[in-house]
Amino acid sequence: CDWSSDVCSSDLRLLGELVRTHERVFGPDHPAARAARENAAVCLEAQDRLEEAETARRPPAIQKKGTAL
Repeated sequence: CDWSSDVCSSDLRLLGELVRTHERVFGPDHPAARAARENAAVCLEAQDRLEEAETARRPPAIQKKGTAL
């Protein structure tokens, strides 16, 4: 596991807490809650791209086994 994916994972946990807090305090349709959800979605997409790039760089044998370097 690479440090950047670890950082993003912890960021996603914090973003999830932020989304839930904004929805609870302001309501799900409030602009702050919508913005928090959009930010979380952007981070998720970035993490997905990072994981795809890491997988593409692995040798084929490791990709098949699913083991991390």
